[in-house]
Amino acid sequence: MAEIRSKVTLEQIIRKGIFVGMIVVFGAYFAYDGYIGYPRKNLDQIRKSRPEMVPLEHPPINGRVTVKNTGRIEADKLTSLKKVKEVLGEPDYTSDDGLSSYWFGPAVAMKVTTIGENVIPRGSIHRATAAYKTELDIDTQKILALVLAILGIPLIVHYLRVLTYSVRLDDQGLKVSGKPLIPFEAMTGLDAARYRDKGRVELLYVRDEQDATVRLDDYWIRDFTPLINALCERKGFENPLESKEPETDATPPAQDDEP
Repeated sequence: MAEIRSKVTLEQIIRKGIFVGMIVVFGAYFAYDGYIGYPRKNLDQIRKSRPEMVPLEHPPINGRVTVKNTGRIEADKLTSLKKVKEVLGEPDYTSDDGLSSYWFGPAVAMKVTTIGENVIPRGSIHRATAAYKTELDIDTQKILALVLAILGIPLIVHYLRVLTYSVRLDDQGLKVSGKPLIPFEAMTGLDAARYRDKGRVELLYVRDEQDATVRLDDYWIRDFTPLINALCERKGFENPLESKEPETDATPPAQDDEP
């Protein structure tokens, strides 16, 4: 017999691809806003309103520079640059004269002016908080990106299985992706009870002396019709694609004579 190889239907590829694509696009969108977009816009807003706080056009984003940490430094009136570094890490930028150190966070910027190397005079700690997006807004975007990533990974794996799905019918028997080869001699029947309403049939076969079934679905198999025709022709099964609708009496009912 002529070999029949069939991939998944275009409908499956498109429908599942749209859903997976939406998950990936929205996940990337949330991740970008949480890690890049919102922090950049916050620092741009601070730079425009208080240019002395953000001397760089594209400052780096330091996750340790939070409203809470910078507020603590401002409230504690620290006199040691070393202690500031313990909280915020190394400065994200230092002025050419070495007197001013800057830290840039997702929603806040801090500037510390020093005398010498370590001593910070009182009144030389400055902080500016962005008014565009809060840290809660940024964290929400990151959480949404994480949730979609958790959901998206298994969906992407499943979609790859959809794209590689195939059915092969040849002289050896029937091979469906993810299923063992079913030899013709193991096939015992074709259950088409759900074909009319669901568009699928169940191939009955015996494996390891036990009854088993495999679903053949026109929603999944692109070449469903030629596959079923060839299978039924080879095994002599009744072809559900050729079954006729129940016959009805086409004779019109008798009418009473008019008075």
